[in-house]
Amino acid sequence: MFKWLRNLLSISARSGKSLVSFDDRAIYYVHEDGITEELEWDRLTEVEIVTTDQGPFVEDVFWVLHVADQKFVIPQSAEGTSELSERLGTLPGFNYQAAIDAMSCANNCRFPLWTKETRTKLTDSDSP
Repeated sequence: MFKWLRNLLSISARSGKSLVSFDDRAIYYVHEDGITEELEWDRLTEVEIVTTDQGPFVEDVFWVLHVADQKFVIPQSAEGTSELSERLGTLPGFNYQAAIDAMSCANNCRFPLWTKETRTKLTDSDSP
């Protein structure tokens, strides 16, 4: 695991581009400057997309992952966001329409996609 993470850090630091990846336990985000953040899936409480009116030549779409009192902000341009968005889409109750709307938005907006409460409500309603 640590060898894989070291390689990931090395690749990101050389490329000058941010990188996001994940496994069954956590999401890993390597900033352009090489700083790494780790978010465990079971701590995830909310997923949203935030858009700005700054595009198209400046980053204007961000994935925001919430845990407790922290926010992990991942730019859409980060390497690996396509794979992450596919994985996030498998969360129970994920709002696909909001994600589609966010990707076509050119204004300052917030698009809630999933909350832990949604997951809990779906799980509870599935119980006999």
